[in-house]
Amino acid sequence: AAAEKAAQAAAVEKQVSQIIDQAKLMVTNKKYNDALVLLQQLGALSLTADQQTIVDQLKTQIKNQVAAEATDQAVKKLGGFLNK
Repeated sequence: AAAEKAAQAAAVEKQVSQIIDQAKLMVTNKKYNDALVLLQQLGALSLTADQQTIVDQLKTQIKNQVAAEATDQAVKKLGGFLNK
């Protein structure tokens, strides 16, 4: 029973690591909504402290990048308006 639990824990940890890696790739490719959907799937799983830290950092990174892109777009639109 202990070996079975250890195997299950290892499988969950591997699954979590794969999801985190996929989310990182999506962030790199600026697919923020897709990355957030993946990260939300982790809510049902038991994460290690390190994994939770990585997930929290990714969420913060996504939030910051989305805000920065929105600001850039607003500046571009406003800049175009001001240059007329």
